[in-house]
Amino acid sequence: MTKERCNLGVVVSPKRILIVDDNELNREILYHHLSAAGYNAVTADSGLEAIRLADEKRVDLMLLDVMMPEMDGFETLHRIREKHPLSELPVIMITALSQSKDIIKALSMGANDYIAKPIDTAVALARIRTQLHLLESEQALRESQERYALASEGANDGLWDWNLKTQEIYLSPRWKAMMGFSDEHVCDADASWFERIHPDDRARVQSDLRRHLEGECENFASEYRILHAEGTYIWVFCRGLAVRDAQGTPYRMAGSQTDITNHGMHDALTGLPKRSLFLHSLTRAVNHQGKFDAHYAVLYLDLDRFKMINDNFGHQVGDDVLIEVGRRLDACIDARDTLARLEGDDFAILHREMPELDDALALAHKIQAHIAEPQHVNGRDIAMEVSIGIAYGGSHGDDAEVLLRNAHIALFHAKKMGSGSINIYDAEMHQEAVRRLRLESNLRKAVRNCDFSLCFQPQVELKTRELTGLEALIRWTDPELGVVPPSDFIPAAEELGLIGSIGDWVLEQVISEAKRWQAEGLDPIRVAINISPKQFSQFDMVDRLSHVLSKHAFEPKYLEIEITESVLMDHSDLAVETLNAIHRMGCRISIDDFGTGYSSLGYLKRFPIDCIKIDRSFVREINVNPDDAAITSAIVAIAHNLKMCVIAEGVEHEDHVQHLLDIGCEEAQGNYFASPLTAIETRRFLANLKQQSTNNMRVVG
Repeated sequence: MTKERCNLGVVVSPKRILIVDDNELNREILYHHLSAAGYNAVTADSGLEAIRLADEKRVDLMLLDVMMPEMDGFETLHRIREKHPLSELPVIMITALSQSKDIIKALSMGANDYIAKPIDTAVALARIRTQLHLLESEQALRESQERYALASEGANDGLWDWNLKTQEIYLSPRWKAMMGFSDEHVCDADASWFERIHPDDRARVQSDLRRHLEGECENFASEYRILHAEGTYIWVFCRGLAVRDAQGTPYRMAGSQTDITNHGMHDALTGLPKRSLFLHSLTRAVNHQGKFDAHYAVLYLDLDRFKMINDNFGHQVGDDVLIEVGRRLDACIDARDTLARLEGDDFAILHREMPELDDALALAHKIQAHIAEPQHVNGRDIAMEVSIGIAYGGSHGDDAEVLLRNAHIALFHAKKMGSGSINIYDAEMHQEAVRRLRLESNLRKAVRNCDFSLCFQPQVELKTRELTGLEALIRWTDPELGVVPPSDFIPAAEELGLIGSIGDWVLEQVISEAKRWQAEGLDPIRVAINISPKQFSQFDMVDRLSHVLSKHAFEPKYLEIEITESVLMDHSDLAVETLNAIHRMGCRISIDDFGTGYSSLGYLKRFPIDCIKIDRSFVREINVNPDDAAITSAIVAIAHNLKMCVIAEGVEHEDHVQHLLDIGCEEAQGNYFASPLTAIETRRFLANLKQQSTNNMRVVG
């Protein structure tokens, strides 16, 4: 056993073995055999010399003869064991084969093993190797325990050591102090630990523990609530590792416990884990799945129209609803699952150990049924719906962050499908999400640089074909994405909070352009602009409009404000006040895309509406679809009864014109009359009309 260099570059010296025997021949024989085996052998001819060498820490193992003059082996062993325990200095006694009483006496006094005379060299070397291996193991374990104890003390963790055979658990003073107890008040037994775990968490913790002990996961880790001495529950994170025998059976387990109550890992309102703790659990599930092919899924949940509860009933009611939702979600899942509140009204569930992949879908339907039951909060019955996105572990990602992201992408598509929808992630969703992120990034840049343009589509009186107005339409051509339709970037702008800036730009550009036409001598013309629901809901909407009109000295009667039906429904009280203020200015107000929303006659009567615009979806097949024809006719009749005019959108054929005339529709716009024109083309178009004796639209191509 010559000196050699280990992988870390540390020089490892051969083990030093002390031979203690008063017989020189015996010492020489053992010295020869041990040196040949690669050990660093040293000799001593008396017990006193052996004790001196042992005290100087120059010995790894001692071979001690029983029969020696002055101080025999027993006395030498006794003196050595006063300072050096079995685990630090192995001592192998050398005695005659017939001296069984000496062997028993030596072992009872602290000898590690014995070798009988005459010495069998192979047996002696085997026993020496065994004792040195045990010594190395004990030293490694002791160093590991010291390092772990030091690290845990620095981290303020509590330690535990569980004897699985006797079911006794050692709980460190820090563990007990964490629980509010002194050493005398807590019994070192498994009951003192498990019985204090919150009943709702106990089955999950036992499941996590069982999986580790049965070899299904490499270590034990679990977050749970445990009863403090003061009678309240604290959140802890517990981790541990089992020690196994040669057959793989665990016989001991040790670990630590960390108080995470005030570490920001749990939501203060619901008591549920936050995102960081959820991702920790999800990471463990990912690692477990990679080794044991266990099915699991992530469900990302969002309450539909939750903002309306906060806006209409106050945040206290909203908080009460979230607490109840947390309780209902917890009642839907098993002990092995993890539920978290991510932010706002967003929750997530890690659904573990699914026998079938469809189990996640079944759980989603179960959740929807529980959430749909009305809540009685502060004297009100509140009904909620929840949309859910699902991503499966493995097939939809092998990383915790990726899985949660993909479940959120699936949720995004579910919400696009309507309230109370469920959607399962697929790869195309990710590609769409990437495109959307690119769109959002480029849209922010476009807003900063005002990289938009305007088009204007003529509106025509059907009977005379005379021009009655123009609708302003925003356009965006991105260098990377190309032409991006408003149906794509306007919703994105609303979600990103950019719609106010875009709306201000449109208002400024439309009014300044229309004022420029008038300054050039062209006839004044009514111009319509679309106001999004989010822009309309801004508290200073009226002030902004008034400022731009005054700035350009633009007569309000030439400005038409188009709103959607959702404005009337979502902001009814604010809408009445805002619309009345706009109407008092002298602006015309119309409802765009009428018939596609859910407004009622009662709502229409409350607002100062001048005009209703029929959505193109009803006009497209008005001549061949009886339902579209009936709806269109009804809209015209309703508008006239309420003293409102009607404009039909999407007119493409002469047949459309004739049908609309037959039912009494006054105005229309569409490619049949003119496609949207750029600002330059619009100026030229208006100039041509002025030069003619009539502005009849039939003279225009």
